[in-house]
Amino acid sequence: MPLNLNDFKTSTSSPGSKPKAAPLNLSSFKKDVPAPAPEKDSGFENFMDTSSAYGIEGGARASGAFTEGVGRLVSLGSTVGGYVGSKTYRGIGNVVGLFSKGGEAEFDKLAEKWKQNQYQFSDTFKEASQDINKYLAEGGESVRETLLKDNESYQKMKEKRNPDIDKMYGAEFSAIEQEAAALETERVALDAMPTEYETQEEVDAANERVDAYNARLDKLNQKIEETQGKIEATAKEAQDAQSFDLKDLTESDFWVHDIYGGLLQNAPTMALSIYAGGRMGGSSTIVNFLAKSGATTLFSTGLNASVEAQSAYSQALAEGVGEEEARLRADRVFRRNFTGNAGFEAAQMLAIFMPKLQIASPWLKALTTASRVGVIGATESLQERGEDSIQSQATLENFDLEKFTKDLTAKGVTRTDVVSAMIGMIVG
Repeated sequence: MPLNLNDFKTSTSSPGSKPKAAPLNLSSFKKDVPAPAPEKDSGFENFMDTSSAYGIEGGARASGAFTEGVGRLVSLGSTVGGYVGSKTYRGIGNVVGLFSKGGEAEFDKLAEKWKQNQYQFSDTFKEASQDINKYLAEGGESVRETLLKDNESYQKMKEKRNPDIDKMYGAEFSAIEQEAAALETERVALDAMPTEYETQEEVDAANERVDAYNARLDKLNQKIEETQGKIEATAKEAQDAQSFDLKDLTESDFWVHDIYGGLLQNAPTMALSIYAGGRMGGSSTIVNFLAKSGATTLFSTGLNASVEAQSAYSQALAEGVGEEEARLRADRVFRRNFTGNAGFEAAQMLAIFMPKLQIASPWLKALTTASRVGVIGATESLQERGEDSIQSQATLENFDLEKFTKDLTAKGVTRTDVVSAMIGMIVG
Protein backbone atom coordinates (compact mmCIF):
# COMPACT_ATOMS: atom_id res chain seq x y z
CA MET A 1 0.00 0.00 0.00
CA PRO A 2 1.92 3.07 -1.15
CA LEU A 3 2.20 6.07 1.12
CA ASN A 4 0.89 9.36 -0.30
CA LEU A 5 1.43 12.64 1.57
CA ASN A 6 0.54 14.97 -1.30
CA ASP A 7 -2.62 16.24 0.38
CA PHE A 8 -0.75 16.87 3.60
CA LYS A 9 2.13 18.73 1.99
CA THR A 10 -0.08 21.05 -0.06
CA SER A 11 -1.99 22.18 2.99
CA THR A 12 0.89 22.83 5.38
CA SER A 13 4.08 24.81 5.44
CA SER A 14 7.60 23.40 5.79
CA PRO A 15 8.21 21.59 9.13
CA GLY A 16 9.88 23.22 12.06
CA SER A 17 12.61 21.81 14.29
CA LYS A 18 12.06 18.62 16.30
CA PRO A 19 11.15 19.36 19.94
CA LYS A 20 13.65 18.27 22.57
CA ALA A 21 12.80 16.62 25.88
CA ALA A 22 12.73 19.09 28.75
CA PRO A 23 15.56 18.61 31.31
CA LEU A 24 14.71 17.51 34.84
CA ASN A 25 14.20 20.52 37.09
CA LEU A 26 14.09 20.06 40.86
CA SER A 27 14.21 23.73 41.74
CA SER A 28 10.61 23.57 42.95
CA PHE A 29 11.71 21.29 45.80
CA LYS A 30 14.10 23.87 47.22
CA LYS A 31 13.04 25.73 50.30
CA ASP A 32 14.29 29.08 49.08
CA VAL A 33 11.92 32.02 49.12
CA PRO A 34 10.44 32.38 45.61
CA ALA A 35 11.58 35.40 43.62
CA PRO A 36 8.99 38.17 43.27
CA ALA A 37 7.08 38.41 40.02
CA PRO A 38 8.49 40.98 37.60
CA GLU A 39 6.87 44.34 37.91
CA LYS A 40 4.42 45.05 35.13
CA ASP A 41 4.63 48.21 33.09
CA SER A 42 2.22 50.91 34.12
CA GLY A 43 -0.66 51.97 31.88
CA PHE A 44 1.16 55.21 31.14
CA GLU A 45 4.30 53.35 29.99
CA ASN A 46 2.21 51.12 27.73
CA PHE A 47 0.49 54.19 26.32
CA MET A 48 3.81 55.87 25.61
CA ASP A 49 5.25 52.72 24.01
CA THR A 50 2.16 52.38 21.81
CA SER A 51 2.21 56.05 20.86
CA SER A 52 5.91 55.99 20.03
CA ALA A 53 5.70 52.73 18.07
CA TYR A 54 2.83 53.73 15.79
CA GLY A 55 3.88 57.39 15.61
CA ILE A 56 7.42 56.58 14.48
CA GLU A 57 6.14 54.05 11.97
CA GLY A 58 3.67 56.58 10.58
CA GLY A 59 6.34 59.25 10.27
CA ALA A 60 8.74 56.86 8.54
CA ARG A 61 6.04 55.69 6.16
CA ALA A 62 5.03 59.25 5.25
CA SER A 63 8.67 60.26 4.69
CA GLY A 64 9.29 57.25 2.48
CA ALA A 65 6.11 57.80 0.48
CA PHE A 66 6.97 61.46 -0.03
CA THR A 67 10.47 60.53 -1.20
CA GLU A 68 9.18 58.00 -3.71
CA GLY A 69 6.48 60.39 -4.89
CA VAL A 70 9.07 63.08 -5.58
CA GLY A 71 11.31 60.49 -7.21
CA ARG A 72 8.57 59.34 -9.54
CA LEU A 73 7.70 62.93 -10.41
CA VAL A 74 11.32 63.74 -11.25
CA SER A 75 11.57 60.48 -13.16
CA LEU A 76 8.50 61.37 -15.21
CA GLY A 77 9.91 64.83 -15.93
CA SER A 78 13.17 63.29 -17.08
CA THR A 79 11.35 60.86 -19.37
CA VAL A 80 9.28 63.65 -20.90
CA GLY A 81 12.41 65.77 -21.24
CA GLY A 82 14.16 62.92 -23.02
CA TYR A 83 11.31 62.51 -25.47
CA VAL A 84 10.87 66.24 -26.15
CA GLY A 85 14.61 66.83 -26.37
CA SER A 86 15.13 64.00 -28.85
CA LYS A 87 12.31 65.32 -31.02
CA THR A 88 13.86 68.79 -30.89
CA TYR A 89 17.27 67.48 -31.93
CA ARG A 90 15.74 65.54 -34.82
CA GLY A 91 13.79 68.61 -35.92
CA ILE A 92 16.96 70.69 -35.98
CA GLY A 93 18.66 67.84 -37.84
CA ASN A 94 16.00 67.89 -40.52
CA VAL A 95 16.63 71.58 -41.12
CA VAL A 96 20.42 71.18 -41.08
CA GLY A 97 20.08 68.24 -43.48
CA LEU A 98 18.82 70.62 -46.13
CA PHE A 99 22.24 72.25 -46.21
CA SER A 100 24.57 69.47 -45.07
CA LYS A 101 24.38 65.78 -45.98
CA GLY A 102 26.02 64.56 -42.78
CA GLY A 103 24.39 67.12 -40.51
CA GLU A 104 21.08 65.32 -40.14
CA ALA A 105 22.77 62.05 -39.15
CA GLU A 106 24.84 63.80 -36.47
CA PHE A 107 21.77 65.37 -34.94
CA ASP A 108 19.99 61.99 -35.00
CA LYS A 109 22.87 60.56 -32.97
CA LEU A 110 22.64 63.44 -30.52
CA ALA A 111 18.89 62.92 -30.25
CA GLU A 112 19.28 59.22 -29.47
CA LYS A 113 22.06 59.82 -26.96
CA TRP A 114 20.04 62.53 -25.20
CA LYS A 115 16.99 60.29 -24.95
CA GLN A 116 18.99 57.32 -23.62
CA ASN A 117 20.71 59.47 -21.00
CA GLN A 118 17.44 60.97 -19.81
CA TYR A 119 15.69 57.58 -19.69
CA GLN A 120 18.61 56.07 -17.77
CA PHE A 121 18.55 58.94 -15.28
CA SER A 122 14.79 58.51 -14.97
CA ASP A 123 15.08 54.81 -14.11
CA THR A 124 17.98 55.33 -11.71
CA PHE A 125 16.25 58.15 -9.83
CA LYS A 126 12.96 56.24 -9.55
CA GLU A 127 14.66 53.06 -8.33
CA ALA A 128 16.66 55.01 -5.74
CA SER A 129 13.49 56.63 -4.40
CA GLN A 130 11.81 53.19 -4.25
CA ASP A 131 14.70 51.80 -2.22
CA ILE A 132 14.60 54.75 0.18
CA ASN A 133 10.85 54.28 0.65
CA LYS A 134 11.35 50.57 1.32
CA TYR A 135 14.15 51.26 3.81
CA LEU A 136 12.13 53.85 5.75
CA ALA A 137 8.88 51.84 5.75
CA GLU A 138 10.54 48.62 6.87
CA GLY A 139 12.57 50.56 9.40
CA GLY A 140 9.37 52.00 10.84
CA GLU A 141 7.83 48.53 11.07
CA SER A 142 10.97 47.25 12.80
CA VAL A 143 10.79 50.05 15.37
CA ARG A 144 7.14 49.26 16.03
CA GLU A 145 7.87 45.58 16.58
CA THR A 146 10.81 46.38 18.86
CA LEU A 147 8.88 48.82 21.03
CA LEU A 148 5.88 46.49 21.30
CA LYS A 149 7.73 43.19 21.70
CA ASP A 150 6.81 43.09 25.41
CA ASN A 151 3.32 44.49 24.93
CA GLU A 152 1.10 41.56 25.83
CA SER A 153 -2.09 42.80 24.19
CA TYR A 154 -0.30 43.61 20.92
CA GLN A 155 1.45 40.22 20.76
CA LYS A 156 -1.79 38.33 21.47
CA MET A 157 -3.62 40.36 18.84
CA LYS A 158 -0.91 39.68 16.26
CA GLU A 159 -0.81 35.97 17.05
CA LYS A 160 -4.59 35.74 16.73
CA ARG A 161 -4.83 37.61 13.43
CA ASN A 162 -1.62 36.32 11.81
CA PRO A 163 -0.84 32.90 13.30
CA ASP A 164 2.56 31.40 12.58
CA ILE A 165 1.60 27.92 11.36
CA ASP A 166 5.21 26.69 11.27
CA LYS A 167 5.80 27.76 14.85
CA MET A 168 2.50 26.38 16.13
CA TYR A 169 2.61 23.01 14.39
CA GLY A 170 6.27 22.62 13.49
CA ALA A 171 6.80 19.74 15.92
CA GLU A 172 3.84 17.84 14.45
CA PHE A 173 5.05 18.49 10.89
CA SER A 174 8.46 17.10 11.81
CA ALA A 175 7.05 13.98 13.50
CA ILE A 176 4.75 13.27 10.55
CA GLU A 177 7.53 13.59 7.99
CA GLN A 178 9.87 11.39 10.05
CA GLU A 179 7.22 8.69 10.33
CA ALA A 180 6.44 9.04 6.63
CA ALA A 181 10.11 8.53 5.75
CA ALA A 182 10.29 5.45 7.99
CA LEU A 183 7.15 3.97 6.44
CA GLU A 184 8.46 4.61 2.94
CA THR A 185 11.61 2.69 3.83
CA GLU A 186 9.47 -0.12 5.22
CA ARG A 187 7.29 -0.17 2.09
CA VAL A 188 10.34 -0.58 -0.12
CA ALA A 189 11.49 -3.45 2.09
CA LEU A 190 8.07 -5.09 1.90
CA ASP A 191 8.06 -4.83 -1.88
CA ALA A 192 11.40 -6.62 -1.94
CA MET A 193 10.11 -9.55 0.16
CA PRO A 194 9.69 -12.90 -1.60
CA THR A 195 6.23 -13.85 -2.80
CA GLU A 196 6.52 -17.52 -1.76
CA TYR A 197 7.69 -19.11 1.51
CA GLU A 198 8.63 -22.64 2.52
CA THR A 199 7.01 -22.71 5.97
CA GLN A 200 3.81 -21.41 7.55
CA GLU A 201 5.88 -19.60 10.18
CA GLU A 202 7.54 -17.52 7.48
CA VAL A 203 4.14 -16.70 5.93
CA ASP A 204 2.75 -15.63 9.32
CA ALA A 205 5.80 -13.46 10.02
CA ALA A 206 5.47 -11.76 6.64
CA ASN A 207 1.75 -11.13 7.19
CA GLU A 208 2.42 -9.70 10.65
CA ARG A 209 4.98 -7.34 9.18
CA VAL A 210 2.52 -6.18 6.51
CA ASP A 211 -0.24 -5.75 9.13
CA ALA A 212 2.09 -3.70 11.31
CA TYR A 213 2.93 -1.48 8.32
CA ASN A 214 -0.75 -0.96 7.52
CA ALA A 215 -1.53 -0.14 11.15
CA ARG A 216 1.24 2.45 11.26
CA LEU A 217 0.02 3.89 7.95
CA ASP A 218 -3.54 4.20 9.24
CA LYS A 219 -2.27 5.90 12.38
CA LEU A 220 -0.18 8.32 10.32
CA ASN A 221 -3.13 9.19 8.07
CA GLN A 222 -5.23 9.82 11.17
CA LYS A 223 -2.51 12.10 12.54
CA ILE A 224 -2.41 14.00 9.23
CA GLU A 225 -6.18 14.52 9.34
CA GLU A 226 -6.00 15.75 12.93
CA THR A 227 -3.23 18.21 12.06
CA GLN A 228 -5.13 19.43 9.00
CA GLY A 229 -8.16 19.98 11.20
CA LYS A 230 -6.12 22.05 13.65
CA ILE A 231 -4.68 24.15 10.84
CA GLU A 232 -8.12 24.76 9.33
CA ALA A 233 -9.47 25.75 12.74
CA THR A 234 -6.58 28.15 13.26
CA ALA A 235 -7.11 29.65 9.80
CA LYS A 236 -10.82 30.11 10.54
CA GLU A 237 -10.02 31.86 13.82
CA ALA A 238 -7.66 34.20 11.96
CA GLN A 239 -10.32 34.87 9.34
CA ASP A 240 -12.93 35.54 12.02
CA ALA A 241 -10.52 37.98 13.66
CA GLN A 242 -10.59 40.06 10.47
CA SER A 243 -14.38 40.38 10.55
CA PHE A 244 -16.15 42.98 12.65
CA ASP A 245 -18.62 42.44 15.45
CA LEU A 246 -20.26 45.01 17.65
CA LYS A 247 -18.61 43.44 20.67
CA ASP A 248 -15.28 44.59 19.22
CA LEU A 249 -16.26 48.08 20.34
CA THR A 250 -15.99 46.89 23.94
CA GLU A 251 -12.44 45.54 23.54
CA SER A 252 -9.51 47.74 24.44
CA ASP A 253 -7.34 46.27 21.66
CA PHE A 254 -9.73 47.64 19.06
CA TRP A 255 -9.42 51.20 20.36
CA VAL A 256 -5.72 51.08 21.27
CA HIS A 257 -4.21 49.28 18.29
CA ASP A 258 -6.79 49.54 15.52
CA ILE A 259 -8.15 53.05 16.02
CA TYR A 260 -5.49 54.93 17.98
CA GLY A 261 -2.58 53.03 16.39
CA GLY A 262 -4.09 53.29 12.92
CA LEU A 263 -4.66 57.01 13.38
CA LEU A 264 -1.02 57.53 14.35
CA GLN A 265 0.13 55.44 11.40
CA ASN A 266 -1.91 57.45 8.90
CA ALA A 267 -1.87 60.90 10.52
CA PRO A 268 1.53 62.01 9.11
CA THR A 269 0.50 61.13 5.54
CA MET A 270 -2.89 62.80 5.91
CA ALA A 271 -1.42 65.89 7.58
CA LEU A 272 1.25 66.22 4.89
CA SER A 273 -1.36 65.99 2.14
CA ILE A 274 -3.78 68.45 3.72
CA TYR A 275 -1.00 70.90 4.62
CA ALA A 276 0.53 70.83 1.12
CA GLY A 277 -2.83 71.13 -0.63
CA GLY A 278 -4.06 73.70 1.86
CA ARG A 279 -1.28 76.06 0.80
CA MET A 280 -3.07 76.55 -2.48
CA GLY A 281 -5.68 79.28 -2.74
CA GLY A 282 -7.64 81.59 -4.96
CA SER A 283 -9.27 85.00 -5.15
CA SER A 284 -12.80 83.75 -4.48
CA THR A 285 -14.38 81.20 -2.18
CA ILE A 286 -15.18 78.79 -5.01
CA VAL A 287 -11.74 79.08 -6.62
CA ASN A 288 -10.09 78.68 -3.22
CA PHE A 289 -12.22 75.61 -2.49
CA LEU A 290 -11.48 73.95 -5.83
CA ALA A 291 -7.76 74.80 -5.69
CA LYS A 292 -7.28 73.34 -2.21
CA SER A 293 -9.38 70.27 -2.95
CA GLY A 294 -7.66 69.58 -6.27
CA ALA A 295 -4.13 70.06 -5.00
CA THR A 296 -4.73 67.94 -1.91
CA THR A 297 -6.33 65.19 -3.99
CA LEU A 298 -3.28 64.94 -6.27
CA PHE A 299 -0.86 65.06 -3.35
CA SER A 300 -2.77 62.55 -1.21
CA THR A 301 -3.36 60.15 -4.10
CA GLY A 302 0.34 60.18 -4.93
CA LEU A 303 1.38 59.54 -1.33
CA ASN A 304 -1.09 56.69 -0.84
CA ALA A 305 -0.08 55.17 -4.18
CA SER A 306 3.56 55.29 -3.05
CA VAL A 307 2.67 53.57 0.23
CA GLU A 308 0.87 50.79 -1.63
CA ALA A 309 3.66 50.46 -4.20
CA GLN A 310 6.22 50.04 -1.41
CA SER A 311 4.09 47.31 0.15
CA ALA A 312 3.89 45.44 -3.17
CA TYR A 313 7.64 45.85 -3.74
CA SER A 314 8.58 44.51 -0.30
CA GLN A 315 6.07 41.67 -0.54
CA ALA A 316 7.41 40.57 -3.92
CA LEU A 317 10.99 40.54 -2.65
CA ALA A 318 9.90 38.59 0.44
CA GLU A 319 8.37 35.97 -1.89
CA GLY A 320 11.74 35.52 -3.58
CA VAL A 321 10.81 37.34 -6.77
CA GLY A 322 13.62 38.98 -8.73
CA GLU A 323 14.20 42.71 -8.33
CA GLU A 324 13.07 43.53 -11.86
CA GLU A 325 9.75 41.74 -11.40
CA ALA A 326 9.30 43.28 -7.94
CA ARG A 327 9.75 46.79 -9.35
CA LEU A 328 7.34 45.96 -12.17
CA ARG A 329 4.68 44.93 -9.65
CA ALA A 330 5.28 48.10 -7.65
CA ASP A 331 4.84 50.21 -10.79
CA ARG A 332 1.55 48.48 -11.57
CA VAL A 333 0.25 49.02 -8.05
CA PHE A 334 1.32 52.69 -8.04
CA ARG A 335 -0.26 53.41 -11.42
CA ARG A 336 -3.50 51.59 -10.62
CA ASN A 337 -3.85 53.19 -7.20
CA PHE A 338 -3.20 56.64 -8.61
CA THR A 339 -5.91 56.25 -11.24
CA GLY A 340 -8.32 53.91 -9.46
CA ASN A 341 -8.57 55.71 -6.13
CA ALA A 342 -8.36 59.31 -7.32
CA GLY A 343 -12.15 59.56 -7.28
CA PHE A 344 -12.38 58.49 -3.64
CA GLU A 345 -9.61 60.92 -2.68
CA ALA A 346 -11.38 63.73 -4.53
CA ALA A 347 -14.67 63.05 -2.71
CA GLN A 348 -12.88 63.13 0.65
CA MET A 349 -11.02 66.34 -0.06
CA LEU A 350 -14.12 68.08 -1.43
CA ALA A 351 -15.89 67.18 1.82
CA ILE A 352 -12.95 68.31 3.98
CA PHE A 353 -12.51 71.70 2.27
CA MET A 354 -16.20 72.33 1.68
CA PRO A 355 -16.97 75.95 2.67
CA LYS A 356 -18.91 76.19 5.92
CA LEU A 357 -22.44 77.34 5.33
CA GLN A 358 -24.12 79.84 7.61
CA ILE A 359 -26.99 77.73 8.94
CA ALA A 360 -29.16 79.04 11.74
CA SER A 361 -30.92 75.80 12.64
CA PRO A 362 -28.73 73.66 14.95
CA TRP A 363 -30.45 70.49 13.71
CA LEU A 364 -29.78 71.27 10.08
CA LYS A 365 -26.22 72.26 10.95
CA ALA A 366 -25.70 68.95 12.76
CA LEU A 367 -27.18 67.06 9.79
CA THR A 368 -24.85 68.85 7.38
CA THR A 369 -21.81 68.08 9.52
CA ALA A 370 -22.84 64.44 9.92
CA SER A 371 -23.31 64.10 6.16
CA ARG A 372 -19.88 65.56 5.47
CA VAL A 373 -18.20 63.27 8.01
CA GLY A 374 -20.19 60.29 6.72
CA VAL A 375 -19.00 60.90 3.16
CA ILE A 376 -15.39 61.02 4.35
CA GLY A 377 -15.76 57.81 6.34
CA ALA A 378 -17.54 55.91 3.56
CA THR A 379 -15.09 56.91 0.85
CA GLU A 380 -12.12 56.09 3.10
CA SER A 381 -13.54 52.61 3.65
CA LEU A 382 -14.17 52.09 -0.08
CA GLN A 383 -10.69 53.36 -0.87
CA GLU A 384 -9.21 50.78 1.49
CA ARG A 385 -11.14 48.04 -0.27
CA GLY A 386 -9.91 49.32 -3.60
CA GLU A 387 -6.30 49.32 -2.41
CA ASP A 388 -6.61 45.73 -1.20
CA SER A 389 -8.10 44.66 -4.54
CA ILE A 390 -5.31 46.36 -6.47
CA GLN A 391 -2.69 44.70 -4.26
CA SER A 392 -4.21 41.30 -5.00
CA GLN A 393 -3.75 41.93 -8.74
CA ALA A 394 -0.12 43.07 -8.54
CA THR A 395 1.03 40.00 -10.49
CA LEU A 396 -1.52 40.49 -13.28
CA GLU A 397 -0.36 42.38 -16.35
CA ASN A 398 -3.95 43.21 -17.32
CA PHE A 399 -6.09 44.75 -14.60
CA ASP A 400 -9.36 42.91 -13.86
CA LEU A 401 -11.92 45.69 -13.52
CA GLU A 402 -14.75 43.25 -12.84
CA LYS A 403 -12.92 41.81 -9.82
CA PHE A 404 -12.15 45.33 -8.61
CA THR A 405 -15.84 46.23 -8.77
CA LYS A 406 -16.87 43.04 -6.95
CA ASP A 407 -14.32 43.69 -4.21
CA LEU A 408 -15.64 47.21 -3.73
CA THR A 409 -19.25 46.05 -3.45
CA ALA A 410 -18.62 42.81 -1.53
CA LYS A 411 -21.19 42.05 1.16
CA GLY A 412 -20.30 42.05 4.83
CA VAL A 413 -18.38 44.45 7.01
CA THR A 414 -14.78 43.74 7.90
CA ARG A 415 -12.70 45.16 10.69
CA THR A 416 -10.70 47.09 8.08
CA ASP A 417 -13.91 48.69 6.76
CA VAL A 418 -14.86 49.96 10.19
CA VAL A 419 -11.38 51.06 11.23
CA SER A 420 -10.71 52.98 8.00
CA ALA A 421 -14.15 54.62 8.14
CA MET A 422 -13.71 55.69 11.76
CA ILE A 423 -10.22 57.06 11.14
CA GLY A 424 -11.52 58.96 8.12
CA MET A 425 -14.36 60.46 10.15
CA ILE A 426 -12.00 61.45 12.98
CA VAL A 427 -9.69 63.24 10.56
CA GLY A 428 -12.64 64.79 8.73
